[in-house]
Amino acid sequence: MNDLKEYQKMLLTTIRIVLKEMKEGKSVEETKNANVLERWKDWGRFLEFLNTDYWIEAILVKPSIILQRCSHKLENGKKYYLSDVFSEK
Repeated sequence: MNDLKEYQKMLLTTIRIVLKEMKEGKSVEETKNANVLERWKDWGRFLEFLNTDYWIEAILVKPSIILQRCSHKLENGKKYYLSDVFSEK
């Protein structure tokens, strides 16, 4: 269970970091070159194509796919979406 919690934490943290770069007006290439996800580089070692550059592109180029499809069912049966987590209120 701890592995899943760590994975979820990585997803939420990396998405927040990349979205912060986007809000600051940085492009995909600028975000990649800044190595903002360097800390998580080793997470892609099992699937070479799923590296930090790919993850940055997935977040910035196709955010609706990630935000709409990444949902989590809570213990009470309700769902929340990552778009709810990152929406401006």
